[in-house]
Parts: sequence; structure tokens; C-alpha cells
Amino acid sequence: MKKLGNYFRPLGYQYEDAWLVSLDFQQMPEEKKLTYSTLIKQKLQAIKQVELVSGTQLIPFLQWGSEEKITYNKQTSKALEFEVDEDYQKVLGIKLVEGRWFTAKDEVLNMIPVVITKDLAERDFKGRTLLEKQF
Repeated sequence: MKKLGNYFRPLGYQYEDAWLVSLDFQQMPEEKKLTYSTLIKQKLQAIKQVELVSGTQLIPFLQWGSEEKITYNKQTSKALEFEVDEDYQKVLGIKLVEGRWFTAKDEVLNMIPVVITKDLAERDFKGRTLLEKQF
């Protein structure tokens, strides 16, 4: 019943004016994927009626990310992980409860920055601020 209830919760993002372009790169060599996806993104951004373009590995509720284990204070939880670009938040109108969205400048860090959901933060971190924490 808990999983069924998730379908009635607010999504936390706006999809009404968003269009999906799905790229099938399965047969393409790995070294060409970035070049082609960048070119397609530039072509889409050049269309006058297009406000923003964002890229992601998957589509919410259509595909699922890879399952990752998070261990903190000897407690292990599971979370779905997927990568998005820095415009994903703007395209879908996602509001962060705390912190900031990551940018390309964060890619040079010696750690992997993450964005977690409010319910995961409340469940596993009991209301503590997670900004600038290293685990």
C-alpha cells in the first residue's frame, strides 16, 4: 500500500510544458556519445520556442536509476542514483529545500556531490543539516 500511495504524492517537479527527446545511442561507440548529445542539445537550444534544454540518464517514472547503498552511522539505506545536468532543476522547476544545485565547477572536486530527497534526509539524518558534510 505504501508504494501505491507514492502515486498520489506531489511529484515535486513540473512537467506540463516539458517535452521529451529520447536518444538511442545503444549502437554508438562510447567516445561519440558526448559529441552527439552536445550537438543535439545545441540544435534544440537554437529553436526559438525552446526555453531550456536539459540532459539526464533516465526519465522519472519511466526508468529507474541504479540502486546504491548509503552507509551513515553504521546504518545502511538504499537509494536510486542517476545523473542529470545543471539545467535539470530549472527545466522541471525543482525546488531545493536546502543547499544548492551543482554546476560544472563541481566536477573537479575529489568527492562526488549528491542531491537527496527530503524524505531520505528526514529518515536517515534526523533533521541535521547536511550542507558541506563529507561522508
